Amino acid sequence: MSECKHVVDYCTIPESEIVARECRFATYVPPPEEGMDDLHVIKEIIHTKSGESFPNLRLEYGREREAFITRKGYRNHKQHKENEEIHKLQKLMVTESNMDRRLAAALGLWHRGNRRKLFECPYIYGVDITSTAVIKKSYFERWKKTTGFSISELDIETNMFSDEEVQEATMVSISMKGRLATFITKDYLKGFSDPIPQIEALTQKYLGDVIAARGIKPETYIVEDYIDMWRQVFKMIHEWQPDILSIWNVLFELENLLAACEAQNIDIADIICDPRIPKAYRYFDFIKAPEIKKMASGKTMPQKPSQRWHKIKFPASFLMIDQM
Repeated sequence: MSECKHVVDYCTIPESEIVARECRFATYVPPPEEGMDDLHVIKEIIHTKSGESFPNLRLEYGREREAFITRKGYRNHKQHKENEEIHKLQKLMVTESNMDRRLAAALGLWHRGNRRKLFECPYIYGVDITSTAVIKKSYFERWKKTTGFSISELDIETNMFSDEEVQEATMVSISMKGRLATFITKDYLKGFSDPIPQIEALTQKYLGDVIAARGIKPETYIVEDYIDMWRQVFKMIHEWQPDILSIWNVLFELENLLAACEAQNIDIADIICDPRIPKAYRYFDFIKAPEIKKMASGKTMPQKPSQRWHKIKFPASFLMIDQM
């Protein structure tokens, strides 16, 4: 592993029992403030001598990576080379957040914060790959371990009888392997006396064969309201630690959740980010794919929902994707 200023490893398994650490993915978090370290949140799978595997979260602050610049005596070309002899290069150990400044200073360049412009310099090598990809590669080179991803599925039901502008979900179900949990707002169950036994009986009636085949023990929870429902849902997902959280039409629900959080002055990052991430390092970026695609000819074409790949970024033990 590369050098880090500080590491927080939540694995409780003795190192003597571990045969491999597998990197599922890594998420980069820039320094929240000037003078603070950047952070890489690494989702690991711990493989043990007994043949078992367990999810784990590893936090690496100030993680360094290699970058290379051409030594002074060999800076005699104006275009990038496909490769360079190693003795003509000087290696620098840099963090993702200080890399631009370090490279510019070493080359005597004036840098105004435009990374793309800086990387046009023909004397810089080894920086055209993300730090998260470097981490994943380093894990594989050391442990040579790859296994399949675990998936948790999430399904939402909205209140069709509501007159509210925001169509809030009244029920959310999540499943993963042998687990199935359903969260229902208490307002939606108003008028029902002791509803959970009734829900469990109907679940057995209509889904009994599926439940038996998968060995599922359904869990039902009644929650206070829409926001409380999502807090409880993500609390459980953080406990399960799947690699992927799959949601049908994630755009619809995230827009509603974002609107509800904004209306109540709640930071959505505190709901969706892993609670082990320090508050200062939590963030949630939701970049919607364009509805219209512009062709090379200048013509435009509407994008079907299944053709739009939204970018959802946040530090946690899972990635969120749209089933569509």
